[in-house]
Amino acid sequence: MLKRHSFLEVLILAVAVPAIAADVQAPISQRFRSGDTKEVPQFRKHMVPLMGKLGCNGRACHGSFQGRGGFRLSLFGYDFKADHTAMTKGDDPRVNLQKPLESLVLRKPSNAEIHEGGQRFKVGSWSYNVFKRWLEGGAPGVPEQHAKFLGLDITPNELLFRSAGQKTQMKVVAKWSDGSREDVTVLCRFQSNDTEVCQISSDGLVTSGKPGDTHIVVFYDAGIVPIPCCAP
Repeated sequence: MLKRHSFLEVLILAVAVPAIAADVQAPISQRFRSGDTKEVPQFRKHMVPLMGKLGCNGRACHGSFQGRGGFRLSLFGYDFKADHTAMTKGDDPRVNLQKPLESLVLRKPSNAEIHEGGQRFKVGSWSYNVFKRWLEGGAPGVPEQHAKFLGLDITPNELLFRSAGQKTQMKVVAKWSDGSREDVTVLCRFQSNDTEVCQISSDGLVTSGKPGDTHIVVFYDAGIVPIPCCAP
């Protein structure tokens, strides 16, 4: 049973959105809003989670057992090395290092070429810029010496609503063994175990519904975190 809070505590949990601490790197959606950024995204931290967010490595797309369109990824990105090889090697690689902007991994999701999965991002969007800068940076994989994923800090860590239709924005921070921390909310996948009690958008905005208890599940890298949600 979920812990019941006072009216003030419920209001804070259900409405307030805490500020991101100064030592937490800003979301990639902010850093890559402009195509002029010099940062090169990391394959594990950014590329694989973004492909998961866009549905590229899901069961209905390239993450299926047989792949899709001659291109296969590991389901939800569990095998970084295999996924990088699938994207950069072979007779028809999705990455073109000589002409990065001609890479299929960029042209198909943007619908510059026919894509069975439809448009996943628009040219010039932050998602497009992430793929573009990764390609321009040489499409690096995961280096042998890399920071280990430690876990997720999620705010709020418990959702208690007073009535139907209330909203609260979740914030997810990834922690790594090198001490770095990054707001990865936009790279997470979210799932409500009971959408009648609580619904959650792809960006992490939770809306309360009918009375009941359920969980919001947050997915990022090896992190799968259930967050209790109660709508009285």
